[in-house]
Amino acid sequence: MTLMMTELGPVVYWLRIVSQEGRDKLTRDWESAKRLRDVEEWLRSNDIELKEVELPLHCTVYYDKTGQDFDYSDRVHEEYAATRTLMTTALWIGKEGAAMEVELTAKERELMKHREGLTPHVSMAVSKGHSARELGRMLTRLRCASEPPGRDSETQSTLHASRRGDGWKVRLPDQILTCMLERHEMNSERPCRQANRGTRMEERLQEVPVELWTRHPNDVGRVLAATPVSIQIKEGIPLPRVAQYPLRKEAIEGIAPVIASLRDQGVIIPTKSQCNTPILPVEKPGGNKWRFVQDLRAVNKCVKASFPVVPHPPPP
Repeated sequence: MTLMMTELGPVVYWLRIVSQEGRDKLTRDWESAKRLRDVEEWLRSNDIELKEVELPLHCTVYYDKTGQDFDYSDRVHEEYAATRTLMTTALWIGKEGAAMEVELTAKERELMKHREGLTPHVSMAVSKGHSARELGRMLTRLRCASEPPGRDSETQSTLHASRRGDGWKVRLPDQILTCMLERHEMNSERPCRQANRGTRMEERLQEVPVELWTRHPNDVGRVLAATPVSIQIKEGIPLPRVAQYPLRKEAIEGIAPVIASLRDQGVIIPTKSQCNTPILPVEKPGGNKWRFVQDLRAVNKCVKASFPVVPHPPPP
C-alpha cells in the first residue's frame, strides 16, 4: 500500500491581514468611500449591489486549483511563521466589486505565482452576479483606463474619488498592513439533500454495523473485521527524517484537540524515534476547526508499493 499526502480540492495561499487595527482601518475606509456622494449615485444608477466578502481580509499570492502543487508547497513551507507587510495605495470600485490595491515588497513578490495580469489587492466587496476572483483583472483594467474629462471627482476629508474608465479610483492615505502567509483549502461543504427516512429506511439503517457510524468529528472508525495493512520496508533505503518546520501559535492550538483525540483512539502512539515527517495543520472552511495533514512522501520512498503506482495527472 502506497502512503501519500492527499488534497481534497483547490488550495489558496494568501497573505492574511493579522493586525486588528489594520483590518478596522480598511473597513472604515471602504465604508467611507462607498458613501461618497458621486460614488453612491453611480452605484445606484448602475444598479450595482455590493456585498462585503465573507473570507478574512487577505491578498492572494497563488491559487492552486488542483491542490497538488507540492513543489510550491515545499518552497514556502518555512514561510508561514514570518510576519510580513503590505502597503495600501488606492481603493478601486467597479461593476465587479471593490478592492484595495496593495504594493508588495520584493520578498512578497517572490511568493506570487500564476498571477500575471492580476493586480495585487485585498478584496473588500463583490457585486451581485460576480465573484472575488474577478477583482484582480478589474483592478488591472481600471488602472490602465484614463480619467474621463469633466467634473467626475469628489474630495471628502482624506479621500479623493475620481472616475477611471467604467469605475472609480479612491485615493486615500497609505497604510502599512501586517500580514502572514497562510494556506487555505477552498473545498466548500455542499449541502446534502435530506433523505426520506420512512419506516423501510429506518429498518435498513438498523442493519448497518454500528462500527461504521462516526461518533465525533475526529472519529476514524475501527472496523475489527478489516484485514490489517501490511507495509514492507525497502532494503538499503534510509528511514525518513524530515525536520518539522515552525508552526504558528493558532495552528498548534487548533490541531491540539485533533492530536489528543487520535491519541485517545490509539491511532497515534506517543514514542521516541529517529524518524520524523512534518505535519501541516490546515484550517477547514469556516474557521475554528483544523485538519491533520502529514507529508508522507519521504515515507513513500522507504516502503514497497503493494500495487503498481499509476500517475494521477491533474485535470486540464
